[in-house]
Amino acid sequence: MDVPKVTRSSRFNNQKGEFDELRVFLNQDWDQTLSPDDNDLDDMWAILKSILLDGMERYIPKTKNMTTLKCSTLQPFNSDIKQLIHKKHRAWTRFMETRKASVMQEYKRLRNQVRSGEKQP
Repeated sequence: MDVPKVTRSSRFNNQKGEFDELRVFLNQDWDQTLSPDDNDLDDMWAILKSILLDGMERYIPKTKNMTTLKCSTLQPFNSDIKQLIHKKHRAWTRFMETRKASVMQEYKRLRNQVRSGEKQP
C-alpha cells in the first residue's frame, strides 16, 4: 500500500500579527511612491503589492500546515462498498438498541472493512 503524501504549506497567522507596526510601516507618502508620472498602472500595482507583501512578511508570522493527501489510498466506490456501508449503519443501529458487545464487535468488523475497502467474509 502506498504511503500517503504529505504536503507542507504555510499561511499568514493573522491572529498573531503586529498590525500597529504594520500601520507604521505602511505610513508613507503614497502619492510620491505611486506617482502616475513615473509609472503606469501595472507598475503602480506591482509596487503596491510588493510593499504590502514585504510588510506582511515582516510583521505577520506564518504557520506551517501539514496536509495529508489520501487520494492515492482511497478505494473506488462500488456496490460492494455501498452494501458494506449499509450493513455497518444497520449494525450501529442494532448496537444502539441492544448495547450488546457481540453487536459492537460486528459493527467494528464492518467499519474496518469499509475503511480498508475490501470485502472480507
